[in-house]
Amino acid sequence: MAFSGEWRSISCRKQQLRLEVILTNGQSFRWRELMSGTWIGVMAGKVWYLKQDDFNVFYQVFEPSVNKSKESEKKCSQDFSQDKKPFVGIECYTQEESLKESCCRHIKLEHAQKESKAASHLQTDHLAARVPDNMMQEDYVGILREYFQLEVDIENLYEKWSAEDAYFKSVAGNFGGIRLLRQDPVENLFSFICASNNNIARISSMVEKLCDHFGRPITEVNGRLYHDFPCVDVLAQDGVQKKLRELGFGYRAEFIVSSAKSVMEKGGLSWLLSLRCGSFEKARSELMKLRGVGEKVADCVCLMSLDKTCAVPVDTHVWKFAAKHYLPALKMAKTLTTKRYQEISKHFQNIWGNYAGWAQCVLYAAQLKHMKSIASSRNGDTSEPMIKKLKH
Repeated sequence: MAFSGEWRSISCRKQQLRLEVILTNGQSFRWRELMSGTWIGVMAGKVWYLKQDDFNVFYQVFEPSVNKSKESEKKCSQDFSQDKKPFVGIECYTQEESLKESCCRHIKLEHAQKESKAASHLQTDHLAARVPDNMMQEDYVGILREYFQLEVDIENLYEKWSAEDAYFKSVAGNFGGIRLLRQDPVENLFSFICASNNNIARISSMVEKLCDHFGRPITEVNGRLYHDFPCVDVLAQDGVQKKLRELGFGYRAEFIVSSAKSVMEKGGLSWLLSLRCGSFEKARSELMKLRGVGEKVADCVCLMSLDKTCAVPVDTHVWKFAAKHYLPALKMAKTLTTKRYQEISKHFQNIWGNYAGWAQCVLYAAQLKHMKSIASSRNGDTSEPMIKKLKH
């Protein structure tokens, strides 16, 4: 395996970034806790260890292994429908990675000024000492800053939301540093198609099955081979639906393959990325044309991977705290209709503004049972684990 070596760090207080909450609140399903306070997950085609103290986020990186890439290449001639381990098309991955790299370069230029201002506030440029490869180090920091959207001044947003909303203010003190991840839209879309009428543990299991059976191998860590999320080309191939049903995906198997084929017809990853540039309404409308994508899934994808920060996904948890603290008339409602869904979303957008989806994420986390114990430790001023983690 290609390993970055020693633990490295970026300076970021828990009020600015709270790993233990962000990685367990259902945004991404690729992270699991190895030991108390140390996480392993896949991000940007690499395997990462992450941990945190009061003032720093520490990381180690496992780069893709060359021999695993060759192993993927050999599978190009195989028909995965006749094999337990599906064929992985190396060509489509190469094209997709090229597009991702191009997109990343554009993003870096687009946000350069914002990140420069944020750096002085977050001090994310103060890196661990004695790092042999400075260019690689800068790449790792760039990936982390992009993924956790560290250019966003979350503390200032909390202050604004608290000034406008008394209930938010009452919750925010115990749930600081909750950010939205900026995820790959392909992974985000198909993960949330799996999420419909499902729980986090089962969704995580389904996402891992997608990766293990259809994704390109990255590298082996502690005896386990990690895979990247499959590209759309692979999910759109004949035979995938049958395999997914064998793996226990049920009706979601049809949704995944149908949506993959539709995305490919529209232009693949480049089409999904193009939705970042248009309006929220346009992106939402386009996503809802895909099989298995309703209002909530569309809003989740818009919020978590398409830069639509005003999107407010509404589920049972959001409906309940909306009825209890904001819209008491909803207490009489028995079902979450489209009209009520839109009423809740609009109400929160009016209160919280352009970053309404981020504010909603804070209150959503506060409703989850496995987050409750965080209330006993205010403001993130301890380096000890404070919540019960999900078992993936």
